[in-house]
Amino acid sequence: MKKILAIDRKQTEEVLRIERDNLNSIFEAMEDGVYIINQQYDIQYVNQMLEKDFGNYKGRKCYEYFTDRTEVCPQCKSSEVFAGKTIHGKWDSFKSQKTYDLIDTPLKNPDGSIFKLGIFRDITERKQVEEDLKKNEQFLNSILESVQDGVSVLNPDLTIRHVNGIMNKWYKKNLPLEGKKCYEAYHNVDKPCDPCPTLRCLKSGKTEWNVVPGLQGSPVKWIELFSYPIKNPHSDKVTGVVEFVRNITKRKEAEEKLKKRMTELEIFYEATVNREIMVNELRKEINDLLEKMGKKEKYKIVR
Repeated sequence: MKKILAIDRKQTEEVLRIERDNLNSIFEAMEDGVYIINQQYDIQYVNQMLEKDFGNYKGRKCYEYFTDRTEVCPQCKSSEVFAGKTIHGKWDSFKSQKTYDLIDTPLKNPDGSIFKLGIFRDITERKQVEEDLKKNEQFLNSILESVQDGVSVLNPDLTIRHVNGIMNKWYKKNLPLEGKKCYEAYHNVDKPCDPCPTLRCLKSGKTEWNVVPGLQGSPVKWIELFSYPIKNPHSDKVTGVVEFVRNITKRKEAEEKLKKRMTELEIFYEATVNREIMVNELRKEINDLLEKMGKKEKYKIVR
């Protein structure tokens, strides 16, 4: 009986060894860092990817290894992991000068004890890209806010992606403009305007320039609309439109006043010319009569 138990134990140990070796092989092949600690914070395992960043781990506590501390980190959530919870987080390491996405999850051993399995994913480059994109976006927004024209950035389905402060000022409404269709927000209709310069720009991929009526509910009655296509640099596909909206209400009103004044002057001129013609004809008749009467004095005919 004892011999049988010894054989069973040996077989079990061999199975566990094989499983452990397989697991280690998987961990060593991963591009992410992996470590395992027990409930006393003793490091049981660190894969080669993590050793490259933090060095030799043997005989060290996790807080010593990762942060050079002499006691458990104040923000440590290992107790929650040992209680069965998986924790996600982000960490900036002063030792490796990298940023990691962290996943800490409980790892149950055959004897019933719980270890913590931690996975470090290096997101340093991604974070830098995100920060660069954020800076570029802030720079672009500062430019858009500095221009004196209204600016709208639209998706291909005419949804407003972004507007600058001028547009918000011209179109005063409690609800944000972003997320609405441009024809709903600006013209208070339920379908695209006909004709729609922006749709033409989306279809043709060419810049459109138009003078169109202004925005509903806005003091801007007439606008000069420049629609520029946004294209994918790799496929040349149009992925949106930037609209520059110039308020030309005063110019349009001045043009209308000038046009009205020109019409009045043309009427006056025509009336004046007609009157002069009639006066000349009358003077000619008078001169003819004076000539018949032998009078030498005559009225001057205006040429």
